[in-house]
Amino acid sequence: MDKQLPARPNLEHLRSQAKTLLTKFRAGDPSAAETLAKHLPEGANLAPNQIRLADAQAAIARQSGFAAWPGLARHVERLRSMEGTWAFQSLEVDGQAMPTSMLGNSHLLIDGDRFRMSPRKRCTRASL
Repeated sequence: MDKQLPARPNLEHLRSQAKTLLTKFRAGDPSAAETLAKHLPEGANLAPNQIRLADAQAAIARQSGFAAWPGLARHVERLRSMEGTWAFQSLEVDGQAMPTSMLGNSHLLIDGDRFRMSPRKRCTRASL
């Protein structure tokens, strides 16, 4: 299954989604019940008071393309830890080393799962 996260995933927002899903399910919301049935089939026969937050988190993780919540959490934490501006120490393109003189004017900006190259300004992160 493809990973389906927003461009700038936020673990607190995903936790909030799981809490909202659980609250709506317990209140009898049909769309919440459908989401849990689709992404948490083992919970289909449980009563609303038997579904826990961990179950809702598992459903959110599976809905996002992950097997379980810990994998989703690790993925989001890794993405967020890489955010910032990175300078190049070396670069290879198709196995060919680029001259260092070409790297001095460029840096890589990482924002969530988006990245872009731009002329060097001020680098605030460790070098790649």
